[in-house]
Amino acid sequence: MLRYSFAHLLPQGPGGLKNREILTRQFRIVLELSRRPGGQTSERLAKLLGTSRPTIDRDLRMLRQNVGLPIERQRKTGEVWHTLRELPLASIAATPLQIAALRLAREALGPLAGTALVSHLDALLAHLPAGKNGVAGIDRVRKRLGDPQRSMASPTLPSS
Repeated sequence: MLRYSFAHLLPQGPGGLKNREILTRQFRIVLELSRRPGGQTSERLAKLLGTSRPTIDRDLRMLRQNVGLPIERQRKTGEVWHTLRELPLASIAATPLQIAALRLAREALGPLAGTALVSHLDALLAHLPAGKNGVAGIDRVRKRLGDPQRSMASPTLPSS
């Protein structure tokens, strides 16, 4: 089973802000590649993200090698194009604990509602089974922790 992890980029110590910038840029690269099934060149990605081509190439290499994303390189018309191969959702087998973790992460991302990141997470969660211990189980845990007002079954979006 393939595992995708950005954990190595999470803030740890004084360089945390820089790591967040890298993580944000890498997410934007993946987002741009997912928007263009035909691929993107490093130069075009650099322009879109306001950075240099070597930075984009370094990020793409990290996304391929360290994170394990299926990003293919192909030379077309004298330029290197990068394409994000899609993996069928059926190839991902999530345990009930992993599903619960995703649902809790989604709730923690409430302040980012309406962003592409949260929209993609919502789309993924819509394909996962709630099961008898899914949403209801999270609500039971929340009540035990003293937060009975919030419910995964009826999420509230932050007011603008």
